[in-house]
Amino acid sequence: MFVSIAPAKEVAFGQAKVFDLSPENASDYSRGHSDEVNELWRSLYKAGISSLTPEEQTNLQLVGVDADEIARRPEKLIQLAVFHDMHCVNKLRQRLFPDYYTDPSLLLGTWHMDHCIDALRQTIMCSGDITPVVWRWNYAMATAMRDASVMHQCRDFDRVQEWAMKRAPEV
Repeated sequence: MFVSIAPAKEVAFGQAKVFDLSPENASDYSRGHSDEVNELWRSLYKAGISSLTPEEQTNLQLVGVDADEIARRPEKLIQLAVFHDMHCVNKLRQRLFPDYYTDPSLLLGTWHMDHCIDALRQTIMCSGDITPVVWRWNYAMATAMRDASVMHQCRDFDRVQEWAMKRAPEV
């Protein structure tokens, strides 16, 4: 497990984004299942594995790994957690459509699904988005309803993805 100064920190600048979760403005990612939707989801974590420069490697701290073992590794391969998490969300999404995703190689086993759920839980708790989510009273329905459009402070995902793809290891 890596515990370190994030090697991609120089591209993780903040940007304001509106999360519009209203049904009438649903994103293409939330439109069920199709080849097009699948490709959209896969493109989110296409960066996959990256390699680090020797300078970036010096900032890595491996928990539970012997220092001699670290020194023997010529190249440090990493995956930014955001891409692992996107993979997990996509696999959970696919589980919602068992009639469409029938190829067993696309579906993860129970252990892997539990792993993904726990990884996402830990990421959410670690990131801890503290953006206020506004609730408004809906008099017609006599209940509080979440405001669908809220501004968040986000990392620039495109820049993070570019950073990772530039560091794709030579195969």
